[in-house]
Amino acid sequence: MHSFSRTADSLDTVQSMISTRIQRLEQFIGAPLFLRLRRGVLPTRKGDQLYQHAKRVVRDIAELESAVKLHEAIPLPPAPPRKAAAAITRADLIDH
Repeated sequence: MHSFSRTADSLDTVQSMISTRIQRLEQFIGAPLFLRLRRGVLPTRKGDQLYQHAKRVVRDIAELESAVKLHEAIPLPPAPPRKAAAAITRADLIDH
């Protein structure tokens, strides 16, 4: 069983901040995300669905960051000088 207090401790914040954020999220979604019990909280079906989607989003962001960093490590060929690029553009326009 989980508790908002333990979550707050692990995030170095207070329980009331966690409760407020969860309540706002529940209002936004329009459904309870947790069953609040005397000994803690349990996720509802909607809460579990949200968690599964959030895990995928976090994973996708991590993969995107890795891909971007990989491409940053690959040296790109130098860009043509601006005058040469402008000349090519003008020539293309004249030919068409």
